Amino acid sequence: MLFNKGLALCSAMVLAAVPYQAMAQSTVQLVEDDARDAGVVLGGSTGGVVRTAQLSSATSVSNVLIAAPVATTSTVAAPATTFNSSTFLRGEWFSSLNTDSLRTLLSSLTPATSNLPGTVTDTTTGDATVVETVTEVVRDTVETVTDAVAGAVDAVVDTVVAVVDAAVGAVTGASQPTATAGVTVPDLSGAQLAGPSAPVVVPPAVDDQAAPAGPSQPTGQLPAVEKTFDVYDRAQLWTALNEALNLSGAIIRIHPGNYGSLLWKKRLHTKGRVFLVAATAEKPVFTKMDFGGSQNIAISGVKVASGESVLISFYGAKDVLLTDTMLTSANNDRNPWDNGNTGIHIRSAADVTVSDVTFEDLRLAIYVQRSANVIVRYNTMNWLREGMNVAATDRFLLHRNYFTEFHPNYAKGEHPDTVQFWNVNETAGVSNSKLIENVMIHGGCRAVQGFFLGAERAAYWHSNLEIRGNVYYGSSPHGISVSRTNGLKLANNVVVASPNGDRNNSDRSADGKCSGGYSPRMRASTSTNVEAFNNVGMTTPLLADGEVKYDNWDIVDAFYGGLPWADVFVNGRMTSDTPALSEFVTKDPSLTRTKKGGILEAFPHGMRKLGTTGALLDALAAHAKGA
Repeated sequence: MLFNKGLALCSAMVLAAVPYQAMAQSTVQLVEDDARDAGVVLGGSTGGVVRTAQLSSATSVSNVLIAAPVATTSTVAAPATTFNSSTFLRGEWFSSLNTDSLRTLLSSLTPATSNLPGTVTDTTTGDATVVETVTEVVRDTVETVTDAVAGAVDAVVDTVVAVVDAAVGAVTGASQPTATAGVTVPDLSGAQLAGPSAPVVVPPAVDDQAAPAGPSQPTGQLPAVEKTFDVYDRAQLWTALNEALNLSGAIIRIHPGNYGSLLWKKRLHTKGRVFLVAATAEKPVFTKMDFGGSQNIAISGVKVASGESVLISFYGAKDVLLTDTMLTSANNDRNPWDNGNTGIHIRSAADVTVSDVTFEDLRLAIYVQRSANVIVRYNTMNWLREGMNVAATDRFLLHRNYFTEFHPNYAKGEHPDTVQFWNVNETAGVSNSKLIENVMIHGGCRAVQGFFLGAERAAYWHSNLEIRGNVYYGSSPHGISVSRTNGLKLANNVVVASPNGDRNNSDRSADGKCSGGYSPRMRASTSTNVEAFNNVGMTTPLLADGEVKYDNWDIVDAFYGGLPWADVFVNGRMTSDTPALSEFVTKDPSLTRTKKGGILEAFPHGMRKLGTTGALLDALAAHAKGA
């Protein structure tokens, strides 16, 4: 009769604290390295970024004191929630790890940015367009540093999770989980435990269940698996996941409810894929999902909503799919100004498919970095401040996504990109990738960039890109802008101005809600082996001398002339904030259509209503083909 579950968890914390001093120092080094690479001086003008990371007896993984050469000491406040096995199982403790506080701490260490220019301009095009502000450079650095610290904390969390699993298993008689790589799980099966026995959660009989919110999706069409589970709460989900590690595939049907955060990391599922699917038409709700380092997982039919900095992480994941899912903030009010979170992080990952997902009321939808074979298709990304960031990735497919209702805060100098390629701190560009038939509708008084595919480091170009059949409607000069790329095909894209593009100025409203506007362009600067044909735009694509272009069509405007709108599009010029895709189809008959210019028919785009199983089957087929 030695201890109860709460004491077991405290013991886990003691065990985890032994190596944490060295791990914390490693975190400090990561902080310094990331900041130095980005050219940012953190802290005061003297001394290093962080001198020491000190842990006292009162310090936990959520209460890290960082002593830095600044006037005051900043501390990440410990959460008010008591860390015990009960709150662990409900996910409350993990949700209370306040990454916003961490970000505030890191930001407070950046008062000196005198070594950064006021702006970083687009040197590849010669334009006077601001590409990145100091605030955004610091923000990106803080995001990287936050990832580094989160990775260090995860090392302790993995140990805690393993020990808690063992303790809970000993109390409840549940089978012990398979050990995570690098984590030793103590065998507590023979321990005599004091205190009241923990209740074993048993799902109610089927007859006692309330009527489901909608018809259950059929599971017979999914690939054959060894076992199917029905889970009704977080504890049952955790048990099913652990059992699935030793099965030749599993389907876990998740019934409606609030499941908190799911940290399922470094689980390989080598014997067969595990499918996490909604059991009914009502989506089960999570606050966060982290599949870092895990493999062979498919998720369909869930909702993730919270203020977490990253809602779903596929950091280091392989062979994973996400579909028929809603990602949003804790207070989905369609006001992205009050949100600082990102929908999905895909970093150092491979074979990832994101299909039929809605991203709403977030700062950024998707972040892809140092990954391979990533497919992003049929998603709706709206009510955001920015769309996607992609760096150092090979075989990236962006297909039939719908981007609209971007609302940057221009008073803070934000200039959102629908999709941005970059290579700051990277040793590779984006390669062997396709951006096909995506729809970017950015009308209204807001200038939002379309595809801004730049390469800040001149030594590392992008290569082998195909940009075909996309539609951009808006008022940024960068409708489709590509630089430092070897091997580029621009074909059948439509890039036209919204009424705001006629302003031809950069004036912004005092409240930050509206910007100036310019006529959008297609261009490929400082690029080689470029071929541009069958595009429709406000001008023909702007290419370097010697590059190939033919059969491109320009629309009349007040500055450059061109074909009348009514000669190219059946309804003439589009004027609404969110015109339908059908308005951009090339007129039939017309000279432009005879030459197969622009898009010849409307196509499905954005999240479809395929249902949990239908969307998953569709995504599995695309996943098998690869990018």
